[in-house]
Amino acid sequence: MHRRRDGIKLLCHGLSSATLAVSFAAVVHGCQYGAMTETLDIEEQRDFSGIATPGSGIPRHPNMHDRATWGQDLSYASLGYEGASTQVQALFAFADPTMVAPASIEDQSPLQFFSTPHTDAEGVGPLFNQRACIGCHNSSTQNQQNFVGGNGTDASLGAVNVKNTPVSRGGRQGLTDYSMITKAAGNPPTVAFTLYDDFNPTTGAIDPLAAFGGPLQHDEAIGVCAINDMPPLNIDPNLQGGLDPVTGLSPLGEHRATGERAAPPYVARGLMEAIYFGDIVANEDPFDMINTTSSLSPQPDPNICPNDCISGRHNESNAALSFVGGDPVIRVGRFGLRGAGTTLLQFDVGGTQGEIGLTSPFSPFEQPNLDTVDPEQCNAGAPEPNITAARVESTRDMIRNIAPPMQASTLYEDPATSPDAIAVQQGAALFGLDLAAFRARMTSDDVDPSQFSADTNEALAGDRQLGCATCHVPVFRTGVSPAKVGGQENLSNRWAPIFSDLLIHQDPEIPYYFEQQWNIAQPTMTDPSTCNPGPCDPTKTIPAAFPIQGNISRSLADYAIPPSVTGLANGNEFRTPPLMGLGRVGPPFMHDARVFLNVIGDDAYPGQPPNPPASTVFTSADGGTVLQQVTTMDLAVLAAIEIHDLPAPPINPGTMAPDYSLCPNVPSTLDLCSRESSFRSESRNTMEKFHALTQAQQMTVVKFLEAL
Repeated sequence: MHRRRDGIKLLCHGLSSATLAVSFAAVVHGCQYGAMTETLDIEEQRDFSGIATPGSGIPRHPNMHDRATWGQDLSYASLGYEGASTQVQALFAFADPTMVAPASIEDQSPLQFFSTPHTDAEGVGPLFNQRACIGCHNSSTQNQQNFVGGNGTDASLGAVNVKNTPVSRGGRQGLTDYSMITKAAGNPPTVAFTLYDDFNPTTGAIDPLAAFGGPLQHDEAIGVCAINDMPPLNIDPNLQGGLDPVTGLSPLGEHRATGERAAPPYVARGLMEAIYFGDIVANEDPFDMINTTSSLSPQPDPNICPNDCISGRHNESNAALSFVGGDPVIRVGRFGLRGAGTTLLQFDVGGTQGEIGLTSPFSPFEQPNLDTVDPEQCNAGAPEPNITAARVESTRDMIRNIAPPMQASTLYEDPATSPDAIAVQQGAALFGLDLAAFRARMTSDDVDPSQFSADTNEALAGDRQLGCATCHVPVFRTGVSPAKVGGQENLSNRWAPIFSDLLIHQDPEIPYYFEQQWNIAQPTMTDPSTCNPGPCDPTKTIPAAFPIQGNISRSLADYAIPPSVTGLANGNEFRTPPLMGLGRVGPPFMHDARVFLNVIGDDAYPGQPPNPPASTVFTSADGGTVLQQVTTMDLAVLAAIEIHDLPAPPINPGTMAPDYSLCPNVPSTLDLCSRESSFRSESRNTMEKFHALTQAQQMTVVKFLEAL
């Protein structure tokens, strides 16, 4: 239940001890923001806490950026909203620091600060992962290298941005091997960072291992300082006595949990922030009580799903868990992997301190460096923060004002006559987009929402087909943006094409220690050769093959879940990611960049062979199930779709279709295959429908996504 505490006012003077955390925000700003308050009509508090209020009247169409020039450079002209005020444009001032010496760290524009490598003298470290924010947004140059290394034949990859900017993703070129991470080498395959903890699956309790420098791993350190390695299992007090060979749990019932996080592209975050929380909550369906209509088969099994299998719910948290002085009120979240982030500011705090090591009034303490050779220098905790609160807040202001790109013209060709437009629009229909409603809201300022249904205003088709749009809701309307800088210009009362419901959903999960338990069980399955001709003979069995192939993990769950970034979510629940700009940003995809594109074998660990490409199984009506390497952007998008659920059941050679009767004979704790498996995701029926499409039909969905 969403909880609000309207009307509680906390003044700069006479604060009780109970309001200490809240009052810090007033101290940070020297009280120029006045009283910290829960009252929504205080502009300064709304700006600080990111609180949008309801919109009214007829929204304007979004001020989308020219697609051809979007994200091509570090400049207002490539990133900002067209026609923005001089105040907004100043956020994007930038000069190449290798050519022009940058101003002091406090005098740099937000984009200059974001993109300039910072120094030890400015406060970087002692522990850090990158020297600049942009260090975690490096996918564009990697995609360019793979395009050139692939002889320039990947047309879809050739359409993505080639220069790293805030709208680039965290890159990846291979799998992480924690045993190979060193201070000298860092973690070459990826800039994704790692969270770790000890997790008790029975109680749900976590130990963030703060005594060992957890829960955030760092692979860089200044000077003679050592990096903090994850503690070996043999010194971890929760894991003493070793791990059970069957369950993988310690005598205390715990195990080590890790999870990687790659930086998302900062696209239209200001529009997302400006959506009134009530409009997010209005879409939740935690018990799958709302049905949608689809003309595609198969239909959901009512014994498994009450309706369409989609049961998203909102997440909630409070910013005070993430930074000193953060809003203590529990609010509906929308940002971050699990949608627990209630403000953009908390991610700027996390990036500047957690990734770069720059302390601020919002996060004034360095992470303990327990493996250091120089405790005094390497646990540096200067009494003065490295950067000011204003430095952090102005970076947030820039991120708020990064525009989304216009969708490809193929989506607007009416009627569609070119082959590309026909394919894109067929994919849009399969996705579940009401294309006419979408076009109207993207191009017109006279669409009165009161004259249309909620589904039409969100551009949701009556025939939802695959049902992708049920979670990736195409359009929201924004309310009144909390942003003091740029909020009224381009963020308030607009239609916003975010392609996300901003809710959390159950994702596919592979149980902990699954491979060990599978090998012990040695499962069997019905011999598929008895199915041709059918029916299959269940009395004739063969050993079942291990159900997961490829190096892309098919489990989207992880239990590295510090409360500050988790909220109400379970380890197998993630927020629906927005899709704006997907075709211009390009791979890698998913929260940890696991669906990566590497055709040149780059960024291997020192002394190791070139990284192999990513790989997973793909299933279609005319291609069956095949293990395939991800060697093009189209295949990367297809793989990102494929891993929305666990793999399809084995192919019946008589029907050439997936057949649940061929699933291995296993207990429910090892069941990754059956239709009713508890480890399948909310996308289970969507993916059944997707697997029933031909490869050509599936590719139209890929092309639609690349048109965003």
